[in-house]
Amino acid sequence: MRGGAFVLDPDLVFRVYTGFGSASHFATLINGGWIGADIRIRFRRIARRYVPTDAAEQRNFLFTQWDRMQETVTKMREEMTRWRSPSSTETRGTT
Repeated sequence: MRGGAFVLDPDLVFRVYTGFGSASHFATLINGGWIGADIRIRFRRIARRYVPTDAAEQRNFLFTQWDRMQETVTKMREEMTRWRSPSSTETRGTT
């Protein structure tokens, strides 16, 4: 505590997801548009001490994180494609 108040120094959490393409607006959320959808979500936490304090470095840091998120989405979509493929040796619930 400093000055009688708690000082928060939170970590960053990035959420990456795929599979919500059928939910383009609120109505699709409540009308069953997601039934049967394959939705994947991943979270990644970065400790605050690894986040730059300089504004220019923060900008580069965020662009780098964005690129990593895009790469993760691509990998997640590839996994979903392999998982759905009838020729795949993987089946739901087993590998």
